[in-house]
Order: sequence, then C-alpha cells, then structure tokens
Amino acid sequence: MIRFLIALIISGFILFTSCDVQPSSTTSQPATKAPDFTLKDLSGNEVKLSDIIGSKPLVLNFWASWCPSCVEKMPKLINLYNQSSDKFTLVGINLDRSLESAQSYTRKNNINPAKAGWERNGIVGPLYLNLYDEGGKVARLYGVYGIPALIIINQTGEIIKRNASLDDIKNLIK
Repeated sequence: MIRFLIALIISGFILFTSCDVQPSSTTSQPATKAPDFTLKDLSGNEVKLSDIIGSKPLVLNFWASWCPSCVEKMPKLINLYNQSSDKFTLVGINLDRSLESAQSYTRKNNINPAKAGWERNGIVGPLYLNLYDEGGKVARLYGVYGIPALIIINQTGEIIKRNASLDDIKNLIK
C-alpha cells in the first residue's frame, strides 16, 4: 500500500512539473466565471485578478523558466502583446520552483521591469505583469496541469478559452 501511494505521488509530481501536457479536449465549453485570486508580483506587491479584469480581454499565461516550450513561446506572445496591448491585457503566472528563479529569469530577459514598460533594442513595450504562483495553487484552481497554458478571460470575468493558442489570441483581437 505504501509503495502504491509513493508511486501515485511521484506520478502526480511528474505530471504537474512536465511541460506541454495539455488536455486534448477540442469541444467548446460554456463560459465559466474565472475564480478570483490574489498573488504577488515579482516585486512582492499583491495583485488581485478582479482588479485587473476590465475594459479588454485578459490572457493568463502560465509558464516557468525551466520549461523549454514556455521559453520558446514567450517572445512570440510578448511580440503579439507589444503590437496589440490596447486590445488585451497579458498577465504571466509564473510556476518556477522559487521566486528568486522567476525574478532572475525575467530580469535577465528584460521582460518584467519595475517601470510601466520595458525596453529591448531601443523599443519600449507595455508592462507585461508577472505574478508568482508559489506551489501552483492558482494553476490547480484553473485546472492547469501542463505548461505553457494560455487562458482567455473576457471583460466580464468569464473564462472563454482554455488552452488557447497564439492564433486564438489573434482572432480575439481582430
């Protein structure tokens, strides 16, 4: 019995920490209210989801610096956001094993400066807010068990797309 429980725990840990494990459901589901949460940004300031939802759709990007697929998708997502930040809000939900790791990665890649915008090659972009999800509580709340994962929330706070793609975001902002 103990071996079974240990195997079950290890299997669950491997599943949660692996990249690119996404549900294969392609059926559309009715919009559901996005669960509210409060997380700290990478500077330690508390941010509440209900305070962010507003005049434009919100995209939650669940990611980690140790996930190769997340790192590969990040520049494309940020580029899309830089071109269309007036049409949607982008919020990263970081699942790194430590806050320091998340801070280090975003600092090295200049994607979460403390100012309202960031600069790369002389181009200043909109602030890409990153929140730290210690222990993955919000990820579990949203049913995210593989990353990267994009979730689109409309202006009234309803989840309209789980496991969204960059094309889904492009269609949203047309």
